Amino acid sequence: MQSRSIVPVGIRSRSNKERRNNLQWYAAVYLYHTIACAIHLRYNPGVMEHILRLHANLLFTILLVFSVLALWALILGLLRRPVGARLHSGMAIGVLLVLSECVLGVILLVRGLLPLRPEMHILYGIIALLTIPIAHSSARNREPRSQGLMYAFACMFVCIIALRAVEMARP
Repeated sequence: MQSRSIVPVGIRSRSNKERRNNLQWYAAVYLYHTIACAIHLRYNPGVMEHILRLHANLLFTILLVFSVLALWALILGLLRRPVGARLHSGMAIGVLLVLSECVLGVILLVRGLLPLRPEMHILYGIIALLTIPIAHSSARNREPRSQGLMYAFACMFVCIIALRAVEMARP
């Protein structure tokens, strides 16, 4: 009896570049749907609680994603392995998650739902959004160990900043 592969033939025959572009396409579609949903919800009364709940729950997804990425990058850095396209794609998805969190936060600000200290909350959101692109631009031409460690510390920093932003929003 012939063994069959679980992976469909079309996916098996794709190159790594096509898979990475496909993953980035899905991330872009997710961001588009987040923005479209937020714009649609802005014009319907009584749904701001849902946006607020989504804004609060998206934090846990961001923490989970960046915690896994930090551990992954730390292991790669300690083993002196090169950082691959999969880690870069994961960080791109993480940045898109932070961007969608920022979009939801701006919608909440426009509608008048302010955190306890809005200036600090906004500052932490901007820092979280810019941390990974800055780390990527500074780690681009380094040796594999320092790249992995730099990405690990940047991902841990995003987790810390996200937790600090939560503390600024609570009374």
